[in-house]
Amino acid sequence: MPIGATGRTGAFDADEVRSRASFARHCPQLAERWRRSMNTQPKPSEIVIMASGAVAFIFSFFDWFGEGVFSINGWDSDLTFPLGSYIAIFGLVMAVQIALTRFANVDMPDRVLGFTWPQIHLVLAVFAGLLAIGWLIISEDAKFGFWLTLLGAVGLVVGAFMLHSESKTTATTAPGAPPPPPGGSSF
Repeated sequence: MPIGATGRTGAFDADEVRSRASFARHCPQLAERWRRSMNTQPKPSEIVIMASGAVAFIFSFFDWFGEGVFSINGWDSDLTFPLGSYIAIFGLVMAVQIALTRFANVDMPDRVLGFTWPQIHLVLAVFAGLLAIGWLIISEDAKFGFWLTLLGAVGLVVGAFMLHSESKTTATTAPGAPPPPPGGSSF
């Protein structure tokens, strides 16, 4: 049974419900922060992004191309650095941003340079995916590490599209939200 602010077990009493409603009315920023801190369950899109970011980062250190001592990973040489490492860096940045906001309750701004976080995730993921496809096109003998890094980049794109569509759905169904722009697209 939940314990109310009064210390009693059981359901919240009417006075407690009124005081919480009053708090939410008078301190909307603090109430929103409290609501966010209580919701630490990640959405499916966030799970996909965190897992794919970890896969892309970890497997960027495995062999991508070459044979024996001449093997190259995403960080090794002038051939793959920095373009190969961007896939891993973008995946890590996306995963860490979601983990910090979801599990550590770090309060990040809603917009960065005019872009929302789902838009930033979408741009980083598409760029990482395009880089991975570019490496796939020029590779002759891709190895295990590259294939899993490519899989991580594809997962980042899928997760970012899922997150972006969830944010558009949430924005249009939120109470008090402005109506969607005419024409349908918001990016």
